[in-house]
Amino acid sequence: MIRVHSLGISVLVGTCLVALPAVTAATQADWPQWGGPARNFVAESTGLAHAWPEDGPPRLWTRQLGDGFASVVVDSGVLYTMYRKDKSEDHEYAIALDAATGKTIWEQKAPSPLPDDERQFPGPHATPLVCGEYVFTVGRNAVLRCWDKHSGRLHWQHDLVAEFGAFVPVWGYASSPIAYGDTVIVLVGAQKYDSRERADESLAVAAAVPMEKRASLLAFSQSSGSVVWKQHNLRTKYTSPILIQRDGKDQLLITPLRGIMGIDPVGGDLLWEYPIPGEAHVMTPLMVDRDTLFCASTRTGRLFKFAPQGQVPTLEKLWESKKLGVHVSTPVLYEDVFVISKGGEQGSLLVGADPETGKRIWTHRGLAEAKMIHAGDKTIMLDERGRLVMAEATIQGLTILSQWQLPEWSGEIHCVPTLVDKTLYVRDRTQLIALDLG
Repeated sequence: MIRVHSLGISVLVGTCLVALPAVTAATQADWPQWGGPARNFVAESTGLAHAWPEDGPPRLWTRQLGDGFASVVVDSGVLYTMYRKDKSEDHEYAIALDAATGKTIWEQKAPSPLPDDERQFPGPHATPLVCGEYVFTVGRNAVLRCWDKHSGRLHWQHDLVAEFGAFVPVWGYASSPIAYGDTVIVLVGAQKYDSRERADESLAVAAAVPMEKRASLLAFSQSSGSVVWKQHNLRTKYTSPILIQRDGKDQLLITPLRGIMGIDPVGGDLLWEYPIPGEAHVMTPLMVDRDTLFCASTRTGRLFKFAPQGQVPTLEKLWESKKLGVHVSTPVLYEDVFVISKGGEQGSLLVGADPETGKRIWTHRGLAEAKMIHAGDKTIMLDERGRLVMAEATIQGLTILSQWQLPEWSGEIHCVPTLVDKTLYVRDRTQLIALDLG
């Protein structure tokens, strides 16, 4: 039987490079990166209310923010995120806010021009990373910046397109950075460009970068911004990496267009590869337990088992299902059921799937594509139309405990909610709301 615990012991906490059993209480209380402390969209919160009042959970504060799909990260009572004030503007902002009041601590403006035909979803899309004294952001046009987390002073920056030939996909750069030791690692894209790609300005700039300077995966010194290593020639689009541990070694797990890869985070060398040609992965890979991995392209969901130490091939496919493809919402797993929110061309559908077999156990309609996190025995969902839901998902089915429509919903939402202790931070495309779920 496959059974997930609140924090899978095979995943590493990227911001401090600590195996999960050694995670401190302070680390667990914060949400320093994409997907939370363990990058698996699981919060360590307990004592959440079993139901909300009719008018929704108590609102602690609401403030105007702006457009974009960057989620909120939290460190020591401070929130960090990115936004664009409106679709017509060619700048984006990194911002730090007081978690208790929502008031601005600092805000920094940076140029981020948009093609006129891509203003429907202007970004920024990638979620910031807090590590040590720094906040790392990657904007819509793949500019990596390091800010002092207290003052907002720009420490260093790299234009990943102009310097390293990064590929910016149609809707903008969206891969969230990850920390390892004293480095920050980013997926950059491709070294070679397909003539069928859109001939936009970023592609022309990237194609002009000499081949010897291009790279698809880079590690930078957190303190200086210098390149520690750069490796590989592979195409990535919107997916973000995770850190795992196999055979006594830390590994960076990535899902480029050509499959699944294990990378040595110390030097960037390829450790192993499982080819899946021609399928685009958007979801963040999900470790089910120490030895089991779930990955899904937009068309197909697959469950893999890692082979015992030293055996080749490294991954054995246990099952695949065309009915469990994932669009842009990373699934959650509780006890013995995957909860998958399907969207895009497949329509809006919540699916409960058996992790043993990959077969659907139940389906639920009524929610648009939802972004999910899990805490205790509850799953918190925010669908793209601004409906916030608290539910219990079991092998028997989905029970909706409470739901609430965000006031003045402002258009399609792809921001994953952030839960720290009993406070949930929810953003749509104009506002940020702090809610008490206790």
